[in-house]
Amino acid sequence: MTTRRQFIIASSLLGIGSWGKNSYSTPEEAVKLLETITGNKTWATERVKLTIPQITEQWQFIPVSVEVEGPWLNDHNVREIHLIAERNPKPHIVSFNLTPECWPPRITTRLRLIKTQIVIAAAVLNDNRVLIGKEICKVVTPGKGCG
Repeated sequence: MTTRRQFIIASSLLGIGSWGKNSYSTPEEAVKLLETITGNKTWATERVKLTIPQITEQWQFIPVSVEVEGPWLNDHNVREIHLIAERNPKPHIVSFNLTPECWPPRITTRLRLIKTQIVIAAAVLNDNRVLIGKEICKVVTPGKGCG
């Protein structure tokens, strides 16, 4: 039978092995995730306006907005908007499914960034074309400098 002391020691030793492991994703993983989510390996870097602060101390709730600029035809509406952060532990932040009634295609939300990184907004059109926009957000920890 295991005593409480043996259980606590064993539990702490198991936890030590995961310390020092980098739990952040890489930009390559973010690109692979973008390809998986959108089902497309090519995208155009146009018409997606991603607005995010360039420098922030409030890493817990960073305001972000995404707007996809027209011209719009009936068969070229925005179907989905995805937000991806390259260096977060989980890079896929959120996905929005839009209907043709969502006019203009614009979303506003808040996100949490662990450290300085590039945020990607991907808009999937009805004809499966993908438009992306990228912006960098520098996270500054008060009293500790840039992260």
